Amino acid sequence: MKKGPVNFGVEKLESAVHRNVAIKLHGGQLIGANSVILAFNSPVLDDVITNQRRSIIEMDRLTDHSLSYDTVYGFTQVLYHGEVNLDEENFRDINFLATVLQVEWIKDRCRDFFTMRVNKAKDFDSLNNLVNEALFLKQAADNCILIDILTRKMQEMNPDDVDDFLRSFLANWSFSSAEQLKFAIKISEEGQISNLLKIVKEKIEMSGVFDETSRYILQNVNVSKCLRENAQLYNQIFDLLVDAGLDSTNCYSSQSGTARKIFRYIFRPCTN
Repeated sequence: MKKGPVNFGVEKLESAVHRNVAIKLHGGQLIGANSVILAFNSPVLDDVITNQRRSIIEMDRLTDHSLSYDTVYGFTQVLYHGEVNLDEENFRDINFLATVLQVEWIKDRCRDFFTMRVNKAKDFDSLNNLVNEALFLKQAADNCILIDILTRKMQEMNPDDVDDFLRSFLANWSFSSAEQLKFAIKISEEGQISNLLKIVKEKIEMSGVFDETSRYILQNVNVSKCLRENAQLYNQIFDLLVDAGLDSTNCYSSQSGTARKIFRYIFRPCTN
């Protein structure tokens, strides 16, 4: 059964009577804490304290993500008092810690707070910031819940607005932003993938270059669905690549055998 927040009435976290365990940060700093309160809120910490019988909780055993003393100290205070006050400044770290430590009641509050921000977002810059928050959680804690919330938001938007949103994103993305590109593919495949293919086509038309962003998108979309629903667009992209002197042999020789087969399939002329 999911546990809710409890105010344990502890005024000072550093009170010696309550410090029977310590949280060790990546830099070696220690934060004293009470084992019962930590274990009550977090099954992860409960396992460390009860089953592994550790009095030192090492954060680098739980996550590679480095957190400041103030962040972890503040989070333990939240567990002590059963209250969390979220804002745009502290949301990322609190949500991350709640996810890693599986503190369900804080995760619920974070999800509600994020959903409220998504519903209030009125411009692309706001959505861009929210996507970055969602992708951070995906990368740092392997959790897609915020991405799912954003995807549902995109499904409710006007298709033209989604198209404009994708364009504003892709204009600034590089190949190193693989998670952003995966998100673009995800929201496109939930709706009309043709919007994303049109953007790729326009990028090639304008620059005459088949860049890493376009390559990554075409490599990772649902190929069978795209060929089935957007054969004409694929023909046009193929023609542009031929005109630019590009083909699957000289562009993808460094790819794996499987990838080369996919690209040969993608860049052959299609018929409706």
